[in-house]
Amino acid sequence: RAQADESRCESSVKFEEIIDLKDYDLVRDSGNPLDRNFTQCPTKYRLQSAIFHRGPSARCGHYFAYVRWPREGKKTPWAKVDDERVERPSGKAATPSGLEMSEPADGARVVLLFYQREDLL
Repeated sequence: RAQADESRCESSVKFEEIIDLKDYDLVRDSGNPLDRNFTQCPTKYRLQSAIFHRGPSARCGHYFAYVRWPREGKKTPWAKVDDERVERPSGKAATPSGLEMSEPADGARVVLLFYQREDLL
């Protein structure tokens, strides 16, 4: 989310934990996408990880990740992976979208989202 001048885009991005390609008009013809074997497959995808950046530009700052890590008895299925630390986020920042929406303009911003098709989970 860097600008042409390499400064960082400060706007937050709204994203969902589950997306359906049908909602984005990305499915044509048969109504379902095709997998590599040309077999119809589901259109729903679940967020698996998100990469964030905190800093003034793409060349300067710090990157960290939220990774889906469900554990029995834990409230949040997310882990924050930050250099040498792995921790469970909490409060408004307990989920990737919660972090994105709760940070100030110069705070952490999502730069990359990874989704996986639900039937493959």
